[in-house]
Amino acid sequence: MPPVTSSSRPAPGRRVAVALGAAVALGAGALGMTGCTGAPRSVPSASASTIGQTLGVGDFGDLAAKEGTVVVDLRPDDAYHHGHLATAINIDIGAANAVTAVRALDRSKTYALYGETGQMSRTARDMFVANGFTKVYDLAGGIRAWYDAGGEINPG
Repeated sequence: MPPVTSSSRPAPGRRVAVALGAAVALGAGALGMTGCTGAPRSVPSASASTIGQTLGVGDFGDLAAKEGTVVVDLRPDDAYHHGHLATAINIDIGAANAVTAVRALDRSKTYALYGETGQMSRTARDMFVANGFTKVYDLAGGIRAWYDAGGEINPG
């Protein structure tokens, strides 16, 4: 599957249909839509005792929207600049300075991690936990799952 870029996005009419369908299936909060309803979901609280949990698109979107959550795009800089979640910071988990960058983060915050397909974020989640972070969540399926569900992606 190619990287998510504006040229690989569906036609506007299809994108609206996908977004509306995803909003109904996942809940409006995940897609930043208002006026839509969906089944209520439980979003991990800042005091959740589970360390290192994988979340689906809807729960991840709700968590990412919570005040105080730091969204981290783990992909290389060029992929991040092709499109990323609105509030995401970029830490290239494959870079030589990745561990140093992670250790410099505030351990009291909640982190929502995502990569391209979900594999990278699980590995990074384990690294965060090994470095003393207790509120770390990753996106099942990565940014591709987010995009496929109709989630908004900001251009670089």
